[in-house]
Amino acid sequence: DVEQSPGQPARDDGRDACGTFREGVVKSGFDKRKEESVMKRTAIMLALAVLFAFAGAGCAKKKERPKKPAEPKLSAEAQAALNEVRDLASRRVRPEEWEEHFDELSAKAEECVAKYPATDRDAQYYLFYACYNAGKYEEAIERGTKFLERYGDGKLAPAVAFRRAYAMYRLHDYLGAAEAYREIAERYPEHSDLALFNCGVNYYYAGEFGGAKEILASLTEEDGGRYAAMAWQVLGLIAWKEGETANALDCFWEYFRRDNTSFFQSSNRRVPEMEKALNEIREKAASPDEILRSEAMLAQFYMRYYDVKTRRRAIDKGKKWMDCLLYTSPSPRDLS
Repeated sequence: DVEQSPGQPARDDGRDACGTFREGVVKSGFDKRKEESVMKRTAIMLALAVLFAFAGAGCAKKKERPKKPAEPKLSAEAQAALNEVRDLASRRVRPEEWEEHFDELSAKAEECVAKYPATDRDAQYYLFYACYNAGKYEEAIERGTKFLERYGDGKLAPAVAFRRAYAMYRLHDYLGAAEAYREIAERYPEHSDLALFNCGVNYYYAGEFGGAKEILASLTEEDGGRYAAMAWQVLGLIAWKEGETANALDCFWEYFRRDNTSFFQSSNRRVPEMEKALNEIREKAASPDEILRSEAMLAQFYMRYYDVKTRRRAIDKGKKWMDCLLYTSPSPRDLS
């Protein structure tokens, strides 16, 4: 029994000594709300406990993932010696001075690595970079291959892999470059879009249109992708070369409706090809629809990529079609 204060009458509220209601006693509204509040708090605490348990399991899984090897920490003396190799590798020399310059660079790199073995990776990178920067692409490819075999998981590896593939492109080994870019996409997923685009372009230059279409089509699936516009442009050139005029115009339309011209302007090789394609389609058009669409896209093309005089001529010649086809209509095919 609960002890009562002197002079206070005994109270019987239906509870026993432990504070619980005896059977058959009706609870008040206040007591019901209090009990419901306790139940809610208990449920919330259980839910939080479950969430924390899952979060802890997720963190444990993340910690189990393999980590990239730690970057070597160099002493001040080693860094200073490596900086000398870097400065020598960055020096521009005349072609007739290259052999002597590279012998000096190789000797400096060997001396640095012999004294500070931890500098080997960076020293090999500077030797590769010097060959690549001087246009010695065959030697750059050889050194790049050896570098990737030894340090393919380091932070410098993607840069070496891209330059090695580009060196193949400069040597007109388009199939080799395409395969090298495909390997980059598989090995370094964070650079996959750029690598796949370059892979498709090199298949296009090699005349392997089937492989090019397969690769480039995957980039157009993401409408907002960074390389979707350029992929549509190359697909249009492929369709034009295969004689599929209507498909070529559709692809060029997909390119023009995207606001992405800076990269295209840097590709001097494909700019004249696209101009030639649109002019040829216009001249050999089999229907008024193809004539109108090619005229409109030529006007847009000249406005974007040529000088003011040519742009003025394009505006005068194709302004009315450009207004109808490229701005006021969702698609050129809506016009009859």
